[in-house]
Amino acid sequence: MTSKPIEIIAATSQQHFADAKGLILEYVGWLNFDLSFQNFDQEITSLPAMYNSNDGGLFIVYLKGAAVGVIGLRRFGETEGEVKRMFVKETARGHGIGKLLLTTCIDVAK
Repeated sequence: MTSKPIEIIAATSQQHFADAKGLILEYVGWLNFDLSFQNFDQEITSLPAMYNSNDGGLFIVYLKGAAVGVIGLRRFGETEGEVKRMFVKETARGHGIGKLLLTTCIDVAK
């Protein structure tokens, strides 16, 4: 079976969360900025709890089967939320993945 060229998945499995964790850690390295003031260590060890489908979600984009993009959505209230950790690997840029990630979050938030 051939995978779709670009596919977005809501994280539900251990593998999805592992892929997301790798992308988020790459994002933090790219930022070259200390995120400890945001309790980042706690966030990265509890991704399934922080980004569950009841409170938003965590979405991963796969390009030809490889995880290349991630975005988190966190709900704060009935009409408030936050997009977190949006990142697309440099090698995957130019495919509209960032727009796909953000559009997915907006649709889920609605």
